[in-house]
Amino acid sequence: MIIESVAKANDKKNAREHVKSGKVTDLSGPEKEQFAAEFVQRRIRAILARKDVEQKRQEEMIFLGMQRRPKTEEELKNGPIQRALETAQ
Repeated sequence: MIIESVAKANDKKNAREHVKSGKVTDLSGPEKEQFAAEFVQRRIRAILARKDVEQKRQEEMIFLGMQRRPKTEEELKNGPIQRALETAQ
């Protein structure tokens, strides 16, 4: 039982590798859909992971004082430029 499940998993892995390398191009409909879905999921996961890492990197840079924190809406609204424009009028 266990040997059969391991053999099936190994066959699926080998089939994917053959498709990736271009050796096999005649997949059935469900196999094509499965392969495409896995491909898209891998790409989306990678994109989301990179976004998360970049966000954490920015937070760390702000925490360490190597980068300024972004201004809040209140700071933008009451900033020196806005006050200078109001004073000029």
